[in-house]
Amino acid sequence: MVQKFIEGGWGMWPVLGFGLAALGMALRYAVTADGRLRASTELLGRAVLFFSLSGFTTGIVATGGGVFQVREAHPEFPLWETVFVGLVESTNNLALGFTLLALVYLALSVGARREATRAQP
Repeated sequence: MVQKFIEGGWGMWPVLGFGLAALGMALRYAVTADGRLRASTELLGRAVLFFSLSGFTTGIVATGGGVFQVREAHPEFPLWETVFVGLVESTNNLALGFTLLALVYLALSVGARREATRAQP
């Protein structure tokens, strides 16, 4: 897991931070069924989505910028292999973000169900 975090680069930090914050809020909503938490949790989840996409995009940009430097230093490596490794490393931001978002929305669904049940007479 640490290696995946390193490969993902700086973009993993905001994904992790905001993802854990959103997960904490979603779990609180699941426990309390306090409807005031739902909207802010969903918006924080959107921030996690955009940070995930931003980290992926910066990884692609870094791959594009560094592929020729790697080729000059290691001409024995095929160009396609270097590009592919960079693309795979870039997806670590998406994997972390989407995993956290799945947990967030799972907890949100539990909270929404509890809130709906509580609202019935």
